[in-house]
Amino acid sequence: MKCNRLRMLALAVTACTLAIAAAQIRDPLEVQKGRDVKLKKRGSVAYYSERWDLSELPAYEPPRRLTGNIKLRGSNYSTDSPLETTWEDGFRKFHPGVSFDTDLRTTLAAIPSLTFYLADLAPSRHITSDETLLFQRYRSYLPTEISVVTGSLNVPGWSYAIAVYVNKDNPLGKLTAEQLDGIFGAERSGAFHGTEWRTDAARGPQRNLRTWGQLGLKGEWADQPIDVYGYNLKYHIPTTFADRVMQGGAKWNEKLQEFTNYKNPDGTTELEGKQVADAVGRDKFGIGFSGIGFVTPQIKAVAVAPRGGSRYVELNLQNLRSRAYPLYDEVYFYVDRAPGKPMEPKVREYLRYILSREGQDAVQRDGKYLPLTAEVARAAGRALLQVEPCAGRGLGAGGQTRRRARPAARAHAVRRGQRHEGLLYEALGLERPAGLRAETAGERHDPHVGQQLHRGRQCRQILGGRLPQIPSRGQVRLSHENDGRRRALARLRRR
Repeated sequence: MKCNRLRMLALAVTACTLAIAAAQIRDPLEVQKGRDVKLKKRGSVAYYSERWDLSELPAYEPPRRLTGNIKLRGSNYSTDSPLETTWEDGFRKFHPGVSFDTDLRTTLAAIPSLTFYLADLAPSRHITSDETLLFQRYRSYLPTEISVVTGSLNVPGWSYAIAVYVNKDNPLGKLTAEQLDGIFGAERSGAFHGTEWRTDAARGPQRNLRTWGQLGLKGEWADQPIDVYGYNLKYHIPTTFADRVMQGGAKWNEKLQEFTNYKNPDGTTELEGKQVADAVGRDKFGIGFSGIGFVTPQIKAVAVAPRGGSRYVELNLQNLRSRAYPLYDEVYFYVDRAPGKPMEPKVREYLRYILSREGQDAVQRDGKYLPLTAEVARAAGRALLQVEPCAGRGLGAGGQTRRRARPAARAHAVRRGQRHEGLLYEALGLERPAGLRAETAGERHDPHVGQQLHRGRQCRQILGGRLPQIPSRGQVRLSHENDGRRRALARLRRR
């Protein structure tokens, strides 16, 4: 009798599951219609009212007025909200002669458009290995990556941070990235970082964690298997999770249950993140990754410690903006810039504007993405410039003079190179290096210093006249003048 009742119950559950599946609309075009409607609704809403002090970010100051057209192709989320329009309108207040050709529909168009000269800027989530390889094959170098915002806390679509859930009855409250790797990952011989295969990301099967007892739980939990839930691995969110947790590894727990979006008969979209949360809520021994916005009373988010760290961090707005919470996401603008060549001025200036106080204030007023901290913005600014100090022929790599230079001239030349490096930082709104000073009259008459002055004038011309004019003696003989621009523009962030 008992067996019959169990059999009937199993049949009823199966019938119910089949009925629910039959009601799900999975036609991709129908799902996309529901998606578009939801995105437009979310795009018009500010999801937080917090206002951070952005005074440490530099105010935007243009070197000169620019003209031209900037083409953008890629991620749609900045145009599903008013953010991209706000950025463009703000930039045109400084550069009314610049126009925009903005066609942002999907991240999948970003890197291909950049590769085939259809875009000047490509907004995107982090570039994949396949996209990197595409660009590399056509250019033999890599695109320049500029982080422009931190992902949202809880807005589906706007690169939300990844939360890790367990059932409300689970006594576990915190996990390390290494433990998450053991739970969601599998044995691997390495991982791709871009197009480079890295064997230092390898790990053996002994690090797999498949029961709750392996995480220290006792009693009824000790021998219970860990049931894992997550997104369909074709989505970018699992890739971000793998980058942050599994060192870029692509081998997952063999029992991972994946979810994907579908459309309900009433026209609403059932998001994969919600399905993950609901599954963990039904499964006492379940764990999943999703967005914090899908939390229900049946589940709880755990604090996470970064790889190699011992501080467990909860997911909230402040920890996310500071990037103390390790499973954050971000959005990038990719640029095609050949090695040793400057970035197109109008493109460089638009990115400088986005990274400025004005640009990041637009981010927080939009209320979905989070504005960058000053530290992250400065790092992005250095990546944006990526030029070497204005050094002359007397300076070799790392600011060291070549042996033929006289000791006194060598010291003068090094000081001049440092001086012009500081002027570049100042001109482009970045934090100036410490220990800079004006040259002395004796240094100004030194021929090796004259080379530095010449390079400084070239930097000033390239950067649109923002650098101050510094005189030099007419009798100073300067060789290799034609390649001065190349010497002047390389990597500033070598510091």
